[in-house]
Amino acid sequence: MRPTGTVTLLFSDIEGSTRRLRSVGVQRYENALAQHRQFRTNRRWRGNAWLRGELFMRVVAYFGHHDLLACPTVAVPPYPVRERYPTDINGEALSSYIDWMYLTFVQTLTGCPATSVPIGLTRDGRPVGLQLLGRPRGEFELLAAAQVLEQSAGMASKVPREPAQR
Repeated sequence: MRPTGTVTLLFSDIEGSTRRLRSVGVQRYENALAQHRQFRTNRRWRGNAWLRGELFMRVVAYFGHHDLLACPTVAVPPYPVRERYPTDINGEALSSYIDWMYLTFVQTLTGCPATSVPIGLTRDGRPVGLQLLGRPRGEFELLAAAQVLEQSAGMASKVPREPAQR
């Protein structure tokens, strides 16, 4: 016998109270589950999971000789607050919204702890960050290094701040 009706999706908060998010038809719910199972078993997903494991192993090897990896937080300086997001880098058009921040999400794929530290200002006074990546399970060392770097750069008194009015 095939179930009919609706499936209710529930959300439970930390205190245990439950509220209904939404109800969906059983068929729609079963279709979503089937798609999820197919995605998890297909060759592309398995290949991507293998590549991420390979990336992790390369990063572990890197940290055998280095304490931190540092790179710009994003590929562009802070853009005007009225812009939704940058559309080009040095005149080269970006193909999607996410392109301008690829340095940030690529590092998170390693599974290693990461943080961003304000490191300086552009010529017109906008803050610039440096992203630090620590060794696996190296959160304490990463945060200690970030604190030293932030203090050395003298940025604590300069950020955060109100954006300039133009």
